Amino acid sequence: KDRLGDFLEHPDEYGDIAKAGQEVMKNYTARKFGEFIFNKAKEEA
Repeated sequence: KDRLGDFLEHPDEYGDIAKAGQEVMKNYTARKFGEFIFNKAKEEA
């Protein structure tokens, strides 16, 4: 079972620290995804 996936789906089962961690993960993932899109756009330009 994917523990990180489970954690991201059900953070309430892991308590307050997990909720804070989830927010950080969301922001980190969003930034990484944004960088990926940006780099793809640069390659195609």
